[in-house]
Amino acid sequence: MKNPRIKEFLMKELRTNDDVQKAFRYITKSFLPDEIEGSRGLISSNISNKKYQAIWRMSPRTRRKCATPIRKICQRRVTMTENLYRELEVFCTDSGAHGVSLRRTIEKMIDELNMQGESVIMVTVNSDCTKLTKGSSSKKCHTEITISIVSYHTQANSHEWIKKHETRLRYSANLVTLMIIPDKDSKSNIETDFWGVYMGEIQELIQDGIHIHQGKAFRGIDKTRKEGIAPQSKIAVDFKFRADLAGHYAFLGKGGPNDNENEFCIHCNEKLGTKKTAKFFGIHVTDADSSWNEICKQFCVYPKDMNDLNLLIREGRSMQNLFELSNQKDFDMLRSDANKQILDEC
Repeated sequence: MKNPRIKEFLMKELRTNDDVQKAFRYITKSFLPDEIEGSRGLISSNISNKKYQAIWRMSPRTRRKCATPIRKICQRRVTMTENLYRELEVFCTDSGAHGVSLRRTIEKMIDELNMQGESVIMVTVNSDCTKLTKGSSSKKCHTEITISIVSYHTQANSHEWIKKHETRLRYSANLVTLMIIPDKDSKSNIETDFWGVYMGEIQELIQDGIHIHQGKAFRGIDKTRKEGIAPQSKIAVDFKFRADLAGHYAFLGKGGPNDNENEFCIHCNEKLGTKKTAKFFGIHVTDADSSWNEICKQFCVYPKDMNDLNLLIREGRSMQNLFELSNQKDFDMLRSDANKQILDEC
């Protein structure tokens, strides 16, 4: 208070004047969090109920008239949880996996992030398996499947827009949990619990997209289908799946040491028993008039990689450690005097 008269008046009247106290309580409450903000704040800041209650009891006058009691916060939290259960259509599979509706979750995220004006979004599906105990002999683990929404960057987007979305995508706390599978991320578990549940929704989202009605995405498809109202706009949806190597084996149903057809690679059909017999090097004869850049372009390699490879091949000891030899004849051919002369002349 810079005005000395107001400061003197408040010092005299604040403790005895009920009207002044009521006005200050109203002003203070407008700055303090309500039940909803308090519930979200406790969850995001990871403060337990006991710690909040201890802080709340430290100032009796504040807690009596201004601060939100823990009882109201808990009641509001229960109400919000029940609403989310109903809105996101929480379910449980026969194997014990818990999940939510993919369409409802994406619609909710679009409304929360104010992305109704986008024309195309990318939904990134992330999978990771975690051991629940510290013991190396324990096999108890679970798989968490999360999603995040990414907007496609265009030249029309401002620097503030780019910074906002990049910051959001950097933090793991902004990932939304879609499903919890109480087991490892094996092919059978992913096939049963994930693809068996979400395949239909993924295909439907790719085909129909997200429907916007009156600036809201939540349950927009229901208004289009049941009420016959044309959507204000549509948002196309693309999907991208991210996981570690074991997760890719599970998502694709192919590859790894336990593949049914012994095809260990997710990109080709090479068999597990022959992966060490592949030829990593070969000799290709090019025209003498070809330039360095033309050769690199022909074989789809970078000039620096081509130069490093030539330096590596010239050094026999380094080359011998590159791979485990299964055919000594091939190695002798690569290291023969004739081949060395060809390489030296390149």
